[in-house]
Amino acid sequence: MIGLNQLVSIERATETVNDLGESIKTWATVAESVQARIISASPLERQGMAAVAGGEHEVATHKILFHSTADVRPGDRVAFLNEYYEILSVEDVDKMGHHKEAWAVYVEGVTS
Repeated sequence: MIGLNQLVSIERATETVNDLGESIKTWATVAESVQARIISASPLERQGMAAVAGGEHEVATHKILFHSTADVRPGDRVAFLNEYYEILSVEDVDKMGHHKEAWAVYVEGVTS
């Protein structure tokens, strides 16, 4: 197992309504200093995901590993060193509760 040597924050989207009655998505931090490991997806992994998705879904750019107890869900966002990753899927790959593996897409142009 690769060491979880990065500390990240997990953010969850909430919908609020502004003064004009428009729905606005905001992000709230739900966990800080979560141990993780962010790994760039290889070209082969990206190609495989694109084939499975059939071009209808966003293809992950990164794999993020978490401890099995991390509360991370699809739709969450991970913040690390002023960079953000939107979580597409989360699973217990080895089915032994050792760690969670999340596929994520890097989000450009996000400011905290």
